[in-house]
Amino acid sequence: SRFYFSVAGVQIRRALKKGARLAVIDARDSNLSRYTDHHLRPLPGLEGALLDAFAGYLAGDRKKIEAAAIETGVDGKKLEEAAEWIGSGERLSVIVGPVVFGYSDNSRLIDALLELSKRPGTSFLPLYHGGNVRGALELGAFGNLSPGQAGAKEPKIGLGDIYSKGKRPKVIYLVGQAPFAERPDCDFLISQDLYRPPFDVDAFLPAAGFAECGGTMTNVEGRVQELFMVENTPEGDPKGPVPPDWKIFAGLADKLGCKGLGYADEAEILAEIHAAVPGFPSIPDRKPRRLKPAKEPAAAKTAAKKEKTAAGSGDFLLVVQQGGFQHRSTDLSGVVEGLGELRLETNLRMNRGDLERLGIASGAPVTVSYGGMKLEIAAQADPDCPEGAAYAFRPVNLGGLKSFEGWKFFQGLDSNPARVSIEASKAGGA
Repeated sequence: SRFYFSVAGVQIRRALKKGARLAVIDARDSNLSRYTDHHLRPLPGLEGALLDAFAGYLAGDRKKIEAAAIETGVDGKKLEEAAEWIGSGERLSVIVGPVVFGYSDNSRLIDALLELSKRPGTSFLPLYHGGNVRGALELGAFGNLSPGQAGAKEPKIGLGDIYSKGKRPKVIYLVGQAPFAERPDCDFLISQDLYRPPFDVDAFLPAAGFAECGGTMTNVEGRVQELFMVENTPEGDPKGPVPPDWKIFAGLADKLGCKGLGYADEAEILAEIHAAVPGFPSIPDRKPRRLKPAKEPAAAKTAAKKEKTAAGSGDFLLVVQQGGFQHRSTDLSGVVEGLGELRLETNLRMNRGDLERLGIASGAPVTVSYGGMKLEIAAQADPDCPEGAAYAFRPVNLGGLKSFEGWKFFQGLDSNPARVSIEASKAGGA
């Protein structure tokens, strides 16, 4: 909560001053762990197993604590003390993320959240990267959902399918995103954005930035906040005017013979959202709204998975985190000089003791090996990292970045966390 989610961090500290209690489940050390007597450090990837044990304990199943202690390597007595401590409060707030959202298997975490949701006085706050993810979820901008979170009739093609080459779409339409380092496989590629992506496209549609259009943004708490246009490019200006996204969609719909998007302004769009999405306000409203569980489409129902051991072999668990200071499809660390110099999200983060045992100086290059793939990257000593683990960032958007050689390596991992081998590069060493 120190950087990306500092607003949530402020509220946590305010609650602590008023007598709230805090328990932290995190393999890494963190600013929040310094405010609690209950910092539980499981192996990376098993945070969900601990939360599942707590959920079972609070529901009356005390045997889960003993099993979780064996599985996660956390002392059973500490787990039971923390569970009793958590259960003694009338209200419980579960703050989740952001690292766990990048894990390849979160079935145990989901089981825990569903069980805890049955407990009166329990609330949830997901700390997920992306300012308008909640709004996109409610409007059905995901393959298996329709507006109002109703289940789609059949599963659609998702980004993971394109990464894995499991499915090949004929047309890919990128709006405000460049999640590829190179052109994805398709017949026709459209990019609608402020800047061109870092690969060739068949059609580029320039779109207005947030300061050049109005509308709303829905944050993770469901607060619908109004955005005001503060930059208006006059007609006839050689730089514009550049239309907002909704006008581009409306123009395409008209060309395709679809008359349903003939809006006059942003207010008409909000009125239709209000009619289509239950509980969505008709005007901007900063009151928080609870999000109802999505209706799972029948085609997506599968047997529940169990937490599996990280794939690969090696002495280290590699945890890949989502990263990037981004606006639309541009990673700002590639275009804002100060962010690039700070290098906040580069290098491999490792425990200093691990580096010393390998004979590697902090900042020296190392070779990370996994399933025949190799990645050359600088290793940096990080006091927050547990022994036996390494943390790396993978940018969400590749636009604006001059180069990112680790993209294919991270995409080739079969699981997150993954077991990897790390050794000094030929050019590196202590």
